[in-house]
Amino acid sequence: MEVSTAPIENRELEKPESPNLKLLKNAVANYKAAVETRVKNPLLRFVLKPGNIVREDVDLALSPFGVASAEFMPVQGDPVNTEKLQLFLDKQNEEIWSRRHKFDRDGVENPEEAYKSTLQAFRAVAMTQHFLFSPKRREENSELYQRMEQVKVELQEICLEALGRYGRDLFGKDIVGKFPYKEGLKMAESIKILATAVSDDDTKKAYQATFEQITKLQTDYENKSNQFTYFTQLLPDSFHAKGEAIYRVMKDFQKEEWEAINPTPEQTRALYDVVHIKFLQDLFNGRAESWDGTSASHCFYLMRDPRAIPHLIEYLRRFPGGHTSNSVAYTIDKIAQNPLTQEDLHKVIEASSPLDKRIITEWLLNRDSVYQQFDGYGMSGLLSQAPKYLALEKMTQIAKTIGKQQGVDLTDTELRAFFFAGGWADTTNKVEDLLIQNIESVAPVVAASGVADWRINTPDIFKALVHPENGNYAWFPEIVAREGIKLDEALIAKLRELYNTRDLKVGIMARNAMSEGLLMLSGKENGREIAESVLGFVTGAREDSARVREVFRLLQTLDGLGKFSYDPKATLQETIADLKEKVVAVVAEKMELGEAEKALVNEKLPYLVESNIVEIIPSLLSQMSKLSRSSEEGVVREIGRHIVFGDFKAWREGLEASKEQLSILAEDKRNAWLEPVPEVVLSVQAQKGAEARQATVDAIKRIVGEARAHVQDIYKVDFSPDRARQLGEMQKTLIREIKANSQEDEKRELGVRKRSVDAELRLIEGFIQLESASPDSLKPQDILSIAAKTKSAMGVLSGLEQPMRDLDQIEKVFTTQAKLETVAVLRAYDSDDPVALLKAGIEPRETCQSWRGGAFNYCLPAYVVDANKRVFNVENERREVLGRAMAKLTHIQTNDGQKQPAILLEPVYTASETPDIYRAIIRLALEKAEAIGAVLVVGSEIVVATGADSSKTVSLLPQEAAKAGFNSDKRTVSVYLPPSNNTSEYSDTLGGLMSWFGGYHDLNAVILSKQTGTLLS
Repeated sequence: MEVSTAPIENRELEKPESPNLKLLKNAVANYKAAVETRVKNPLLRFVLKPGNIVREDVDLALSPFGVASAEFMPVQGDPVNTEKLQLFLDKQNEEIWSRRHKFDRDGVENPEEAYKSTLQAFRAVAMTQHFLFSPKRREENSELYQRMEQVKVELQEICLEALGRYGRDLFGKDIVGKFPYKEGLKMAESIKILATAVSDDDTKKAYQATFEQITKLQTDYENKSNQFTYFTQLLPDSFHAKGEAIYRVMKDFQKEEWEAINPTPEQTRALYDVVHIKFLQDLFNGRAESWDGTSASHCFYLMRDPRAIPHLIEYLRRFPGGHTSNSVAYTIDKIAQNPLTQEDLHKVIEASSPLDKRIITEWLLNRDSVYQQFDGYGMSGLLSQAPKYLALEKMTQIAKTIGKQQGVDLTDTELRAFFFAGGWADTTNKVEDLLIQNIESVAPVVAASGVADWRINTPDIFKALVHPENGNYAWFPEIVAREGIKLDEALIAKLRELYNTRDLKVGIMARNAMSEGLLMLSGKENGREIAESVLGFVTGAREDSARVREVFRLLQTLDGLGKFSYDPKATLQETIADLKEKVVAVVAEKMELGEAEKALVNEKLPYLVESNIVEIIPSLLSQMSKLSRSSEEGVVREIGRHIVFGDFKAWREGLEASKEQLSILAEDKRNAWLEPVPEVVLSVQAQKGAEARQATVDAIKRIVGEARAHVQDIYKVDFSPDRARQLGEMQKTLIREIKANSQEDEKRELGVRKRSVDAELRLIEGFIQLESASPDSLKPQDILSIAAKTKSAMGVLSGLEQPMRDLDQIEKVFTTQAKLETVAVLRAYDSDDPVALLKAGIEPRETCQSWRGGAFNYCLPAYVVDANKRVFNVENERREVLGRAMAKLTHIQTNDGQKQPAILLEPVYTASETPDIYRAIIRLALEKAEAIGAVLVVGSEIVVATGADSSKTVSLLPQEAAKAGFNSDKRTVSVYLPPSNNTSEYSDTLGGLMSWFGGYHDLNAVILSKQTGTLLS
């Protein structure tokens, strides 16, 4: 509803006692005349009381500020005295700052007086603005008018804050009902008072009647869509104000308060109609982790309106894996289990999409489903990839049924390991073998899943479907077309015809691409229309198969870029050209490329997509912008540009800081640093049994140690058992005090203290349990459950996103160990390829340098842009990275003041503590050091600030050094930190974030030097 102020018309009245009084009476006359027809502004109902307004009222409102209305009230036709008015507003701003300062320091001695004085200030500004600014004068003095609007808004916010902080103190006094709200804001007060007045039945009933007034606002939103696709557009001010005001007070509700209010379903539905858009805005704009989004999720949890469920599921599809996502998953589950009414839930189910309907009925309402075995974080992950996990659950049910028929006993651990398409290889294979033996039962499940990446999820099953031993390669694609896409038999016949071409008969990759393209379309709303269009072009030409696959590849690229679209054209060739043009435009936009770079994108498109540069660079640019790190943002942009130009290596080595970094080496040795040494190849024996379990436990403890360090970087938490016992006693004491206390204020304060104690206790207990894991007690599901609960405890505290990501990596430990059970060869290599460097924070597991959102990833550009940095990776036969370490060219200072070239080997990151991974990196590092004539430097102590631990590397150094002809010496050295092309870099060994360069750092280290040279002293 648009609100306008009553215009002031200057009509001749009886001769006034003064010009100002005449103006006031004129305004009153106009207000009376217009009140029923034009004036709907509730502000005027507070300020302009017809028949009762005189100049003394205005002066009374202004008097606390040392200003009289005569000082700037104009005579008819005269201009506003802007100088006096500016002084008046300056005074208001001073008062606003003073009030906020007191609120921030919790220094308000008299909440009632703070509220009254702010209310009076608001009335002063509101009346002054009304009398001075007719619509015509608003245009003449627009800046001054807007300044008064801003002052009014800020005063309103202070009144709201006073109610929010001191609502109980203010309740019962005759001032709360007089707050001059804009349209709709009075609802916020009503809701807050409901929450604070539950001990008085009569008052509660009175305010419930006020609550019911919310239903009158429902007509404002009857035509608003409930489908939320984009949440970046601003909503109308009147609507935004309603949602914002209610959000301010409702987000602080506790469950007990809401239950005590006990609003009726009709009242709650009306409240949902008003606030849900604001809350969804906060959720989607806050992405996976935001406190506003978590508060919004809490409000949906309180209302229990099932209409929120589809929107919350859509949120998790986009933003899984954060503390807000955890809260949303919990909220979805609780609403489904205890909806506002069962009828409301039934209506939502009937109106939901087929996928959401399955999620609600098969997971949320089925207490026997796999989904119900998880908590918030686990639920969040399942919901975000629901099509895949619904299909996997169906497969586990099939395997269980077949197992019973064949007398094969499948344990819950084995079924759960398969469900996650990872875990322990021997248990997963047992389930997969049963499914492959009965692949005809599995094919319809996969075909109808709408998921394209089964080649990654379950490679053996995908192989059995797409490459059957009987050579009937069209069998599974036909099932996808029929069951998943719903094509008619004529088009299925055309698809079968494609499989008679030579490339699909003999080409494994071609068959993979065709099946994955069809599966991708089966998951799209317009998938059938696209498939009909594409297959409609098939004429039997030899090129048809390759062209169809190219269309599928480009559509998958657009889908990965978040810009899936398809426009029918006249031929396959025109369709391919159009899709290529779309991809190039999206890539150029996301990477912020100019026209010169855009022309090159088409040529390099396959590389940019396959390497994921098209996602990495835009993501980093966005994060640097949000962090206001313009310098790092500029570096990232240049990295992207030179990758596209194809001159990245030359550009990197030509930068001034890079030249200085390399100057420690002679020309021939410089080239040896810039080029890779031969790969180190290790033949290894598969790890199984006790050895595998020990390596897994060691890796988990390493990750937990890093997470602990990242927690202590923010909060000085004591992780000792003694502290846990102390908190346990505090918890019991607080529970007793809460039960014994009858004062609502004190009970609330005790409740806040108890929640804080609960969170710290759960955090400490989680770390203690994870650190006490042993090979004998190791059960993946138990470890993952403890990690999830520990992350949930972290979610109560702000700033712990990085340690939460750390604990996420525990799941990778189990999948990595499974890979090591079959690996025969490890390959270690060094690289300065920009893609390998950009992925250093995610491979083999996520760290604080992750481009996806690592806590210190504004240092990641230094890895990429500095010529003195290379990544040492260890891969298995499938080119999966199992271990990595950063190597940095620098120098150390000898006792006689000389500069000795050195390679600083940072700690090895891996998801397994398998010694062979460390050996491969050590051997590569020694080979590199020998090639450039440098010593190798490895930190010998755990760095408390970062949790970095090189102990495994150090333990293997003497043996590996002797084999390679190196001497090993443990001592303190001064390591030089050369300038960087980025404003900061990260070093686990030297203590974390480094933002000053050109100096030395003392380091306790192991120094390895070639025996043929001189051992430094």
